[in-house]
Amino acid sequence: MFVQSTTPELFTRDHAKSIQMSPGNPETCAVENLANTLQSRIAEQSSLICMLKDRADKTLLQYQAQLKINANLEKHAANYQEKLDREQKKRSSDLVSSNKAMISLIEEHKNQNVQLKVEYERLQLETDSQFSQKLQEKESLVQKRTEDIELLKEKLTKSENEYRGKLAESESKLKEKVAQHQAKEASLLIKFSEAQQQQREAVETCEDLKLKLEKTKEQRISTERGELLQVKEFYKHNYRTSLIYVNANIGQHCCKLQK
Repeated sequence: MFVQSTTPELFTRDHAKSIQMSPGNPETCAVENLANTLQSRIAEQSSLICMLKDRADKTLLQYQAQLKINANLEKHAANYQEKLDREQKKRSSDLVSSNKAMISLIEEHKNQNVQLKVEYERLQLETDSQFSQKLQEKESLVQKRTEDIELLKEKLTKSENEYRGKLAESESKLKEKVAQHQAKEASLLIKFSEAQQQQREAVETCEDLKLKLEKTKEQRISTERGELLQVKEFYKHNYRTSLIYVNANIGQHCCKLQK
């Protein structure tokens, strides 16, 4: 730290140097040693401040990098959640469509069965009332319809089994994907928690370094002020001693002139 001196202090310093500072003078050596010590301490404090500033800059860079990583993780988790939601909606829609188609087919077969049953009962009544070729043809038709019904029942059973198999397979795949998503989500949450912890530690380290830097600056300022006060006191003492010495010499010279 540079301290601007006043005019009396400059006069005192220059006058003391002109009178007292000469080669081999112990006081001059003491002043030089004090100045060297002051410069050495200032250099040490400057080096320490630079080192703490570098550490603070590195910590800040790590903190910023960690923020970018956290943002990427959050974005990835949001995208994956959106993708999974779309997949679940699609699967649910497919299942609903399949169920509707199967229900529609079952209802259609039921209606056909009811119609055939009514027709069979009507033909049975006609058989009881008369025996004719027409009745035989109708019986053949009924038999044919009955066989068709059996074929339709077999097809319906086969279709139901296929739909049930597809439904079970879809549910199994959906459960597997949900489990995978839950596992990935848990992993992402763990990584996010670790990233938050690292972020908090980085912030604490940065705050600690800032406090140390402020403390070092205050110590340096206090040390420089104390040493400057010591130098001022030293020059004031030398100046007073020099004045006493000059006044004594002037008095002796005046006495000699009077004699």
